[in-house]
Amino acid sequence: MTSGTMLVPSSAIDAEGAGLSGSIPQLTLPQEPDVSSLLARSKHPDQLLTQIGRSNVHLLAAVILCSLSWTIGALVIMTSAFTSVDCGDCNGTMITLVQEFDLKDDRAYLMELSTSFFMVGNMIGGASFTHIGDKFGRRPVFLICSLFLSLSSCISALSTSIYTFAFCRLIQGACYTGANLVAWVAAYELSPPSLRSFTTFLFGITWVVGYCLVAPLAYFSPTWRFMTGSITVPLLIFALICYLLVPETLHFLVSKKKAEKAHKWLEKIDSTLMEKADFFTYLSSRDDIADKEIESSKSSFLSVLIQNKLFILYSTVLVYLWTCDNFIYFGLSLYSTQLAGNMYVNYILIGLVELPAYIFMPILISRFGRKFIVSGSHFLAGACFFIPIFLSNHEWISLICWLIGKFAISCSFMALYIFPTNIRAILMGMCSVLSRIGSILAPYIRLLGSVSPNLPFFVLSALSATAGLLTLLLPETKTRPLPSNLSQAQQQNNDLTELKMDKKGQEAMKNAMKNAKGAGLGVGLVATAGAIAYGVAQAMFTVEAGHRAVMFNRIGGLSDEVYKEGLHFRIPWFQYPVVYDIRARPNQIRSPTGSKDLQIVNIGLRVLSRPNPEQLVKIYRTLGQNWEERVLPSICNDVLKGVVAKFNASQLITQRQQVSHMVRKALMERALDFNIILDDVSITELAFSAQYSAAVESKQVAAQEAQRASFFVERAKQQKQEKIVQAEGEAESAKLASFTISYYKIKKLENALLNS
Repeated sequence: MTSGTMLVPSSAIDAEGAGLSGSIPQLTLPQEPDVSSLLARSKHPDQLLTQIGRSNVHLLAAVILCSLSWTIGALVIMTSAFTSVDCGDCNGTMITLVQEFDLKDDRAYLMELSTSFFMVGNMIGGASFTHIGDKFGRRPVFLICSLFLSLSSCISALSTSIYTFAFCRLIQGACYTGANLVAWVAAYELSPPSLRSFTTFLFGITWVVGYCLVAPLAYFSPTWRFMTGSITVPLLIFALICYLLVPETLHFLVSKKKAEKAHKWLEKIDSTLMEKADFFTYLSSRDDIADKEIESSKSSFLSVLIQNKLFILYSTVLVYLWTCDNFIYFGLSLYSTQLAGNMYVNYILIGLVELPAYIFMPILISRFGRKFIVSGSHFLAGACFFIPIFLSNHEWISLICWLIGKFAISCSFMALYIFPTNIRAILMGMCSVLSRIGSILAPYIRLLGSVSPNLPFFVLSALSATAGLLTLLLPETKTRPLPSNLSQAQQQNNDLTELKMDKKGQEAMKNAMKNAKGAGLGVGLVATAGAIAYGVAQAMFTVEAGHRAVMFNRIGGLSDEVYKEGLHFRIPWFQYPVVYDIRARPNQIRSPTGSKDLQIVNIGLRVLSRPNPEQLVKIYRTLGQNWEERVLPSICNDVLKGVVAKFNASQLITQRQQVSHMVRKALMERALDFNIILDDVSITELAFSAQYSAAVESKQVAAQEAQRASFFVERAKQQKQEKIVQAEGEAESAKLASFTISYYKIKKLENALLNS
């Protein structure tokens, strides 16, 4: 299924032919009473196709080629499931858009924006190329869109920025819808009526094949550029083959009154029917009928929404259903690579689960009716998306629920046909275009997972359940023919209401309405609003800065997810968060310890500790929230006793730095065994026993006395030496003095002798 084509149910186009605008049929036949005489004189395209038969080689080849466009289209749209995620380690070599353009953290939205651009292109292509196809033909639009789809894929593979890539995806989205939707309508119009149910099934199969081929292509692609560009060549070859083998549809040629081309078409396909087909007579007789239908459709549509509010309700419900289904379908497909387990296997399983929907839906609808199936499938999907919230630790159960939910949503794409013929095209076209909003929002389901792991499941479950409830407002179409005009539709709804309520029930209802009190209604509304507000408040919780939380639910036990800072959601009364403060907190721990020389030492530690944020689930399961009280005292005492015993009491003082280093290293290693991180460990106190302190003090006093006595001895020695030196100095002085006197006397005698 695709965003542009999967919204067309298998019964949306009946034997009347197929149209393009708004993804619903535009070419209609006149009513049987008006054309009985006409068909006696000429051949309608469906009658000619029936006579040509389902075994015609030309038609079968054209139908198969058109169906293969969905295989290639699936490759184009679903590459985002692998190129838009950070899966660089998926196959060991693949480089994704996220890695090349650094689309992480505050730039992550750009990746989802590029995928949304593709869906916006779907909306543009669905609103433009379909009308162009109705005006100029299916074949030229199909071929041109296929060619431009190939070129845009090639250019996108050469993108130098995410903005260029997003623009190319916008072009791809428009061409993709034009090519695939026109191909579906062309194949349907080229198929004989007896083969059209098989044609619908064939397109479903080719879509699933292309969907599943994306996984091996991603596995063997070294880069996102290779994966994107590898689709270009098959697209070019496919467009060339279709140019040679796919003709214009007979329905279009007849609707545009191109009789000569219709004759050539029939001559090429089956020349034996040429003489039986009088197209000129048939086409000329259709002019007045077609003009009246168009005029009636325009005039009635303007007054429908004013005069018949019931169809406003139906239109609103269908818009929601289609938008919801588009969002869930593509959300599941794109998010499948984020599930636990092998991403390639998960992706393929998510695609293969659509096959049972194609096989069993026609049978189930014919047996149980559309309303029951569509509503039930949405409720089933909602339940499947709700269960994994409680069983997040069971990967296989979550995957099975995911697969069943995808199957249910695939089944729900059978739209209820509730509009009368004269306004059916316009209203269904409106629903189809508006439903593209779901496709545009679908890529952001991955961002919901970054806000809260359970938020995608909660949103998908709520959307599905709401869709199931709204479907109950629609009438059943199983046993009633499709209304051809507004009055028939209104009459059918009135008949259904009368069947559901007999006269007694109507009377009781009237009495109940009369007896209803405004005050009681007001109280009920206030109580309901209060209950809803309380439930919403209970469903939200906030993880403050510097904190983390783990989730415990009463059914599935403790979840493996760790909730980061911000706003998160939970299931009230079933889930409750356990919040941890992951900031470092100081802890003072004191321990009496024996030293190597058997002295008692009282040591105080200051420990900055915090839990490992990635192991909070294990910490809560083994230690609880008071992990500090359970772990730190015991491991600190053990480490201190082991380290201090290696040193004498005196060494604890002289080698304090070494002791502190050994304590820090040993304590950090022990704490890691309990998933506790120690940012700092320091010795803040070192005290000895009173006896040891007195002994140390006495020793210090004795040492001081000894030092004092030694001082006095040294001082006496100094005084003695001082006196000796002084005496020696005096003796030397006397000696010098006596020598001086003797010398003087000798000189005096010598002078006396010389004078005499």
